[in-house]
Amino acid sequence: MKNTNKTDQKELLEKFYNGETSLDEEKLLETGDNQLNPEKDLFRFFESERKVAPPSFPLEKLEGRHSFLFAAKIAASLALLVLFGYVFFNYFSKDAEPVRWVEVKTETDQKIINLSDGSIVTLNKSGSLKYQEGFADRLVYLEGEAFFDVKRDEASPFKVFTGKATTEVLGTSFYLRWLPGSAKVELEVSEGKVAFSSHDRNLNERVFVVAGERAVYDEQSNTIRRFESFDPNLIAWKTRQLQFEDAPLKKLLEDSEGYFDVEFAFEEAVISNCRFSGTFDHPTLEQLLDALKYVLNISYEMQNGKVILKGSGC
Repeated sequence: MKNTNKTDQKELLEKFYNGETSLDEEKLLETGDNQLNPEKDLFRFFESERKVAPPSFPLEKLEGRHSFLFAAKIAASLALLVLFGYVFFNYFSKDAEPVRWVEVKTETDQKIINLSDGSIVTLNKSGSLKYQEGFADRLVYLEGEAFFDVKRDEASPFKVFTGKATTEVLGTSFYLRWLPGSAKVELEVSEGKVAFSSHDRNLNERVFVVAGERAVYDEQSNTIRRFESFDPNLIAWKTRQLQFEDAPLKKLLEDSEGYFDVEFAFEEAVISNCRFSGTFDHPTLEQLLDALKYVLNISYEMQNGKVILKGSGC
């Protein structure tokens, strides 16, 4: 096959880089005369690079040998960048340290968790708190219920994922409750201000809840409701106090069931609306029942681990 001149060699090299050469033309590039060594070297470089990362753009046709070589060098540099990125992602990323998770679980007891940023989490029984080792991102996942006392850091917000809701603070104290399988996430704020939002992009809503308020996210209705009231009995498991102010007996017993881990029932529904006011500090079940017996003139008995309340009305 006859030798080609510089113009022909340059055009063949450009065709090769764009994947348009035949086998005969590629052979011609490889066996070109010694005066075309710079182009031959580029051909060999392009040949090796094209096998790894095929070019996605054509070389511009520039007049003169030096202009063409300049363009080719730019293309070669870009090809090296592509190759470097490919190698870095597929090789070095495989050797990167995997993310390590810390998970704290509770069964029948509560547990106090001291995080590395100075925040303190009190996790109630039958709960789980999960976070990355080192806790640099100040992000936790909660199942169950917990009380958070968050160390303030305006440069790094503290986030809690519970079900399909996110709670975000800079530094404050609050209570969160979400049980796996439940459609509701409950929030109460003891101090400061909390941002409460849904993961659902269709619900473009971020509710700010301040001290003394609470909020509930309902997955079924995809709504967030904010209440300008605070229910202290939601955190009775932590404070060891039950507080009632003109509360219906039905609500009183609902709040007490979780505290005492017992089930209540009425023999006659008529007494369920009887109302009671009072505060109990570290109460026992017997102390609560004796107070109800005295104030509301009702009686009770235990049946198969269930407390049955009896009475004729208030």
